[in-house]
Amino acid sequence: MLGAIDARAAAQPLDVSEAGRLAENDLLRWEYVRWPVFEGVWGEGLYLRPKTPPVAFVVALPDADQTPEMLAGLAPGMAPERQFARRLAEQGCEVLAPALLPRRPPASPNPASNASQLLSPRDRITRQAFPLGRHVLGYEVQKVLAGVDVLMANEGRTLTNRLKVGVAGYGEGGLIAFYSAALDARIAAAMVSGYFDSRRAMADEPLSRNLFGFQREFGDAEIATLIAPRALIVEYSLPPELGGVGVSKPAGPEVADYSSVEAEFDRARALLKPGESSGWVGFTLISGTEGMATGPGSDRALAALLKALGVSLDQPKPSGPLPENPTNASPPDARQQRQFDQLEQFTRRLGQQIERGR
Repeated sequence: MLGAIDARAAAQPLDVSEAGRLAENDLLRWEYVRWPVFEGVWGEGLYLRPKTPPVAFVVALPDADQTPEMLAGLAPGMAPERQFARRLAEQGCEVLAPALLPRRPPASPNPASNASQLLSPRDRITRQAFPLGRHVLGYEVQKVLAGVDVLMANEGRTLTNRLKVGVAGYGEGGLIAFYSAALDARIAAAMVSGYFDSRRAMADEPLSRNLFGFQREFGDAEIATLIAPRALIVEYSLPPELGGVGVSKPAGPEVADYSSVEAEFDRARALLKPGESSGWVGFTLISGTEGMATGPGSDRALAALLKALGVSLDQPKPSGPLPENPTNASPPDARQQRQFDQLEQFTRRLGQQIERGR
């Protein structure tokens, strides 16, 4: 259903040029990186390296309308305590923060453009890929799994030696983290913030979340059971605004009802076989006081993720100082355009291959 079916490129070391070294302080280095996914398609984002030996590896995903720089403390847009890519790196994790295609259409479309230019890049790729059995969600899941390929290939790491790999995401990034963990058992733990809920109102969600036949087989509870007995941390946080073309409800920070999230979480546990506690002991639901929203990336959620990755601490360390005057090797708008162009060209080549095969 995701269309995550294309063979990925062979894992290579993360591509970091000297110009990609963006910033550093006493604790961390921030680097612009890219890694191969398919022919002509690269994942791009930031890599945060602690200056001490790493304790775990995490792929941290922002919402579609955020950038890795926001999540890593190099750009405004997120409060310091919510920059969970940076905070996980400060706890000793090596963190890969991929960029996602934006959910919003261009701010100032060309009046002469055709109607498709009014769609967001996510929706445009969805419409192009859907008839070919592919999907923007599948492409981005593959970017995450290609990142995991790189992390596991470094120094011959395997499932059984030393450090574990986790995923963490907020909003659309939470969706991608959730599906990635469901598909790949190399991922030991997933933190999903601002996304997990009943999918009964899927028709009111963005077009780019539409999956053919999905609700006949899956809600979030069923996806969660694919992660068991690995760890799943669901954080009840304020979701991002979902307004735009292809969304029937107005934009706004509408909060999912906690009782709905809790009911879906409990349904996931009930779907697992009774008596097999190992199937759900790693499932954790985190909220604020009396069911209020928290996070994204609250101390409790990060501590639960780190514990699942074998890092024992009672409380994450407070955030350290941000670097001064970081450089920007890849402006976000240019990077988003490259990501779109690569996926569009890849999808066109798939269509041509299908036509030739008829």
